[in-house]
Amino acid sequence: MEESMPECLLELLAHIQAYEGLIKEWDTDKFKHNTPAIRFPGGVEEYINERYKKLKLSQAALQGNIAMSRSHWAARRSAKIKALFG
Repeated sequence: MEESMPECLLELLAHIQAYEGLIKEWDTDKFKHNTPAIRFPGGVEEYINERYKKLKLSQAALQGNIAMSRSHWAARRSAKIKALFG
């Protein structure tokens, strides 16, 4: 987990804000500009794909631990039942 906002995401926010300003111009029938002053940043898609993969791996690991924990307790419960009732 990053300690600060990644640069590509900060650039993406700036790009979005530039588009919002452009849309306000269009709302007042000013069509001099048709693209935002700040371009869509490179690296955003790669960053998102990488982070998504890491999150899915973490999720799978956590789900595996939960499943392993459940099977562990089920095995212990079975052993106790066998010990009690033979």
